[in-house]
Amino acid sequence: MIQFDFNYFMDEFIGSEHGIAKKDIDELAPQCDAALKRMDDEKAKGLLGFLELPFAGSIVEDIRAFKATVPWCDTVALIGIGGSALGPQALKNALADIYLNELPDTDRGTRCRAYFFDNVDPGEMQSLLKIMHIPSTLFLVISKSGGTTETNANFAILLDAIKKHTKDYKKHIVTVTDPDKGILRQIAKEEGFVSFPVPANVGGRFSVLSAVGLVIAEFLGINTYGLLKGASSVVQRYYGNNVWENAPLLNAAFHYLFDIKKNKRINVLMPYTRKLYLFADWYRQLWAESLGKRFDIQGKEVMVGLTPVAALGTIDQHSQLQLYLEGPHDKVITFLKLKGFGTDIQMPQFYKGKQELEYLGGKSLRKLNEFEEQATELVLKEAGRPNASIILPELDEEAVGQLIMFLEMQTAYAGYLYNINPYDQPAVEQGKRFTFGLLERPGYEDYKEKFVKGYVKKDSYIL
Repeated sequence: MIQFDFNYFMDEFIGSEHGIAKKDIDELAPQCDAALKRMDDEKAKGLLGFLELPFAGSIVEDIRAFKATVPWCDTVALIGIGGSALGPQALKNALADIYLNELPDTDRGTRCRAYFFDNVDPGEMQSLLKIMHIPSTLFLVISKSGGTTETNANFAILLDAIKKHTKDYKKHIVTVTDPDKGILRQIAKEEGFVSFPVPANVGGRFSVLSAVGLVIAEFLGINTYGLLKGASSVVQRYYGNNVWENAPLLNAAFHYLFDIKKNKRINVLMPYTRKLYLFADWYRQLWAESLGKRFDIQGKEVMVGLTPVAALGTIDQHSQLQLYLEGPHDKVITFLKLKGFGTDIQMPQFYKGKQELEYLGGKSLRKLNEFEEQATELVLKEAGRPNASIILPELDEEAVGQLIMFLEMQTAYAGYLYNINPYDQPAVEQGKRFTFGLLERPGYEDYKEKFVKGYVKKDSYIL
């Protein structure tokens, strides 16, 4: 089971100016209890589908049954953005292989290659089209609403390419979308595309344990039952427990207190393996979009939000750590640590007689990673900089499923402590409307006019 080590959040280690005292958590207990009740009430109303996903294993059998019908597929291309792509990419890097596409077939085995179309970048699109073999590629079009402009733009280009390079384009397309409504659901029915549902009560950034992540995971050889088992164990262990017996709630409470009591609103997630780095990317959306809100649930203007930053150990010891140690006291750092890497490499003898180099000979690369991470914890502690660790026993499906659910529950609890809705993203919609207007989508003519009037700049301010 994953562990939450919060020693260096506590005032007894980093001092009362920047650390949190036990009494601070105890005084927050009534708000934590209210957060537990709110989660319980919303879950009872059927609003929190992300908590139910780990117990809905039947979708795995449906995916596996479909996979057996496409033995020709050796590549999967995912078309999506935000929550429809960040989680699947994190799963691929953590549990398949960072360099899966470059592996020789003998090492890749039955695992499919994977490509991700998650941006509107003509250069990247052209480069990917040059290297992909479309006749052996299955395209996953993922959009819960079906109206995501970026996803539909990439789908339009790729659909045209699929039609040009295959005899039966329909067998190369799978949709993952709302079970009943939306334009992508409508198209899937009209075209006869195979389709998997995103439950209506699961938001995009909380959807990685739905078909959004599970379909591609199966094609990458990932044990999806293991993911769900790990996630379910976190729900079973922590759901409903008080703050001192509920690690996701406790971590949410720490971050809330660091904000309102200590003025620390930048939250760094720093894995010490590249295989988990894309989880920091996934977490950035989960945390930022969920907690950055102008109004609370009563409509009062509050303008809350915690800024997530992704870092990677040991690389960012040589780029960001200087700022974390001597810059503003406005950051909270969480390390993602692995107890077991599952592999190691011993360094050979290295320039004997040269003391600046020979000390490395015979040492373990795994131990070097561990020592660097521990040294970073210590120097941060000695500088009074709060840091904690989420520790994974090993990098397997159960541990990754636990990590996903831990961070999702923590994010939800944090939203409740701020008295906001952590499941919507109202501000993002305005930018979408302006884009629709510029693209001349019917019904958005007013937004084009507003854009033309508002998007005004002075040439004198451009050098």
